[in-house]
Amino acid sequence: MDESIKTNYSYHFEWLGRPVIQYPQDLVGTQQLLWSVQPDLIIETGIARGGSLIFYASMLELIAQCGGPPNAKGPGIDIDIRKHNEDAILEHPMAKRIEMIQGSSIEKSVADEVTKRATSAQK
Repeated sequence: MDESIKTNYSYHFEWLGRPVIQYPQDLVGTQQLLWSVQPDLIIETGIARGGSLIFYASMLELIAQCGGPPNAKGPGIDIDIRKHNEDAILEHPMAKRIEMIQGSSIEKSVADEVTKRATSAQK
């Protein structure tokens, strides 16, 4: 791990065309967990360039195609959503499963918005 950090190993990957700052083995482990749980909501804190949002959205889409929750969403929260990243995310084929919220994930108003979306996802 120490050696991989020195070379920024986790910055060398993309998921469906968007940079994803994750270790590949973590993505594989995450998909195993998602397949087991089959969630209807995945909340991402820290959007960066959008690769993780695209990853979660694609996993939700695959799970839905296999009988999982059909309207599952993956809201992402970031204190600074850069316009060029937002545009690229919204233009992506997986955008239908993505919602973005700009603000701090520890602000009450943002937490309230996420709670509202989570509550509506359960209905």
